[in-house]
Amino acid sequence: MNQKLSDWASIAEIVSSIAIVVTLVLLIAEVRGNTSAVRASTFQSVSDSIADMGDFALDRELVGVFYKGLRTGLDDPLEESQFGLILVSMVRRFENAYYQRDLIEPELWQGIQNSLDRLVSRQGFGIWWNEWRSVFSADFQELVDGLRSDTSLF
Repeated sequence: MNQKLSDWASIAEIVSSIAIVVTLVLLIAEVRGNTSAVRASTFQSVSDSIADMGDFALDRELVGVFYKGLRTGLDDPLEESQFGLILVSMVRRFENAYYQRDLIEPELWQGIQNSLDRLVSRQGFGIWWNEWRSVFSADFQELVDGLRSDTSLF
């Protein structure tokens, strides 16, 4: 009888070990699925935030100020303020994306960074950045400065 009890205990131990392994495999699959969902949700949130920047595009005058400011800088104080506020909002959203980049697939972050790169390569951005740089985090300043140093305009 002792032998049968020992056999049953061994079988129970094996079944228990198998159950633990199956549970771990399912848990790993769940975590991976959750990680993918978090990455997708983060990217969607960042994309929506950046897309919302285009709301000013509904105002033809602001669009003109924005593009004129990017090309050459501005002399009119009102236009300079408008341009500055648009860029603060826009660049702050890029900064937010920068801090969430580890939650975004690398190729998707690269697309966002390419958009930022196009923005920072403009002469008017450089003029604005020199004045407003300090309102952004040191890490983000380093990223933007690095992107700007890669362009031939500066």
